[in-house]
Amino acid sequence: MGAARVVDEGMLYEAGFVRPCDGVGLLVEMEGYEEAPWKRSGILHLGGEKRMASFTMESVEPLPVSPAKTDRFKIYFVTPTYFENGWLPADWSRFFAGPVELVGAAVNRYETLGGFNWISDPNGSGAHRPARRYVPAEVYIISKAMPS
Repeated sequence: MGAARVVDEGMLYEAGFVRPCDGVGLLVEMEGYEEAPWKRSGILHLGGEKRMASFTMESVEPLPVSPAKTDRFKIYFVTPTYFENGWLPADWSRFFAGPVELVGAAVNRYETLGGFNWISDPNGSGAHRPARRYVPAEVYIISKAMPS
């Protein structure tokens, strides 16, 4: 693949795959689908090759922040992340139990993503969701735990 990320004719390509170890899962947070008829558990297609995966809905508490152990920590985004205020969350308490203060952030350009909402329109004619600007993956946000 060239620098422009375009396929070169006649070349062979290989995809990299990750198979998690036993007991390792993937946590996905969703908002705005509370009224949708979701099952509490089941089977779904996952990934580009639509492999079968099982899922279970879980309630997750915010991560604890312990100022006694450390006064600084890093947040690393492995996927694009949407915040109400662009690259800055409106309220850190959604993510952490305890007060935190943003000290610095290394943010490159935003990433624009859109999608479809098949729940609101199963036929797909009005399912298009407007594009939003997301914090790109691989962004570090350095925070400091505030004394309680």
